Amino acid sequence: MVDTSSLIKNIRFVEIYENEIFLKNEKTQEVISIDRRTCSLSKKTSNASSSGTTVCSFPIQGVYGIIDLSVSKYLIVITSANYIGEILSKKIFRIEKLSFVPISKNIQVTSFKNLIFAEEDRTYIEMLEAFFSKKFLFFSYEFDLTLTLQNSCENNFEKRMWRSQYFFNEIWMQDFINNGFFDWVTPIISGLVEIKHTVVEQTEIDFILISRRDKRRTGMRFISRGCDIDGNASNTADTEQIVVIYKKNSLDTKVYAHVQLRGSIPFFWQQKPNLKWSPKGEMYLESQNINIAQKHFEKIAKDYGNQVVINLIDKKRNQKMLGLEFQRVVEEIAKDSSLKYVWFDFHEECKKMKYENLSRLLTIIETDTSTMGMFEADIKKSNNNVLIANILQKQKGTFRTNCIDCLDRTNVVQSVIGRKMLHFALIHAKLSQKSIFQLSPFEKFSEDLELSFREIWTKNADALSILYTGTGALKTDFTRTGKRSNKGALNDGRNSIVRYVLGNFYDGYNQNCIDLVLGKYRPKDKEYQKQKINNFFILAFLIFALPIFMKLILDVLDSNIFEPNSHSAGGKFKSVIFYVTVFTLCIIMLFKGISSNPQNFIEKPILKQ
Repeated sequence: MVDTSSLIKNIRFVEIYENEIFLKNEKTQEVISIDRRTCSLSKKTSNASSSGTTVCSFPIQGVYGIIDLSVSKYLIVITSANYIGEILSKKIFRIEKLSFVPISKNIQVTSFKNLIFAEEDRTYIEMLEAFFSKKFLFFSYEFDLTLTLQNSCENNFEKRMWRSQYFFNEIWMQDFINNGFFDWVTPIISGLVEIKHTVVEQTEIDFILISRRDKRRTGMRFISRGCDIDGNASNTADTEQIVVIYKKNSLDTKVYAHVQLRGSIPFFWQQKPNLKWSPKGEMYLESQNINIAQKHFEKIAKDYGNQVVINLIDKKRNQKMLGLEFQRVVEEIAKDSSLKYVWFDFHEECKKMKYENLSRLLTIIETDTSTMGMFEADIKKSNNNVLIANILQKQKGTFRTNCIDCLDRTNVVQSVIGRKMLHFALIHAKLSQKSIFQLSPFEKFSEDLELSFREIWTKNADALSILYTGTGALKTDFTRTGKRSNKGALNDGRNSIVRYVLGNFYDGYNQNCIDLVLGKYRPKDKEYQKQKINNFFILAFLIFALPIFMKLILDVLDSNIFEPNSHSAGGKFKSVIFYVTVFTLCIIMLFKGISSNPQNFIEKPILKQ
């Protein structure tokens, strides 16, 4: 990636004074003053100066917002960002580093490199940094990433039309929004933006993938499942695939876009970690299931149109119970809507790594694919660099895919649907000689585009998986190469073990970090102290230290019990039996104690999810 500073001149600055903090934009000559005594914001003239001396001044790429912690409020600024490409000539950036500027006058700031925090706020700063360190936050000064391309064109690329559910930092931008300081309002999304420039049939195209995570019920894997009372489903994200085709000898472009959704099964259910490899999913308040699911589907229908629900969970054991209830709920709601339900048991259909059987799913949804279509528009650029869209067709509805985690199986299926829609776009744009009716389910593209497609969809799978589980996605060998492999299966095993450890011993803390980032957890309402020694290390110590401890004790006992004939064959045999018996009993007692009280060892979040 290219460092932002090499592409654009620094025009945004923070100036810290004794009583004020100035935000300056050299392009607009606008100065925003933050009073360090009252924390109030005001606009000043371009030649404004503070009554005090400048403590320090430094360039920034943007403002994340103002957050209120235990002792002080902090101005969070983007101090490093990487340019990742352009969408319709609008630059897109990934945030690399955020810095925290204390607003309180009581905290003395001496330099940018030595920003000081209140000691009581240190834990919370570390929690924010833990979340931000994953580096899956994206923004643009000129292009609203919270909107789909269809949204943007319908709104004539007007600013301030953001979709709140994807505006990840919206709550911390309220001081700027309420005061009308929109030049400093930067909608940031959590998820992924990937852009690849390539050539197809001697025509330049951009292949783009954008995944936006819905902030309303964002959480960690086992902690956040199902729906809340308002119909917001866990792990909801929309993924938009865009193709920008550059017309020869013209600044005009043609664009195609297709959006898919993912989200947890939308009613009340949970799968709380309990030290078991796969905790049992449990429904609760079943009488509310239809009502809650209806709220959910009404919300997404308003934003995306008609829904085809693709449920990929197993048709056996505990997952079957959830699937049958989901089917019952959707069939009841579908009586008064155009909702459609497809239950495709991914593991059964694709067992023994037979992923080519996904062609059966494509056949089932073939009619829906044609009915939904995709978004298509001609985009022109005016003399003053304003984008003008001529909409030719709109996408009518989306596929909403889920498995249990809405990750691994979901990623594979979405990429397969995405492949088909990209073929449709290329055929429609006359950049492919193939016929829609002659396409095989896994028809390849030209070499460069094929590589770009696989790379981007694999990165998407890993990004959403890291944010939800802490590890990369499973089954990415299929997305990356087009087939499953033994090496991929081994990698899945490693990631599954890491997920088990994180899910039981670390995700409570990770959930707290998310809740703090989104303003759901407020330090002033309830103090939080991170556990100094993680329970995982305590358990590991007990398990590994027990044999050593028992060896010392048994050596002492052995010398007394078996000393008279310890050198005889019978004495040695009795000694070994004694060792094994006592040691086995101790191990059984240890695991019995742990399994009977698993919640004493599991890291739990502050807020009830």
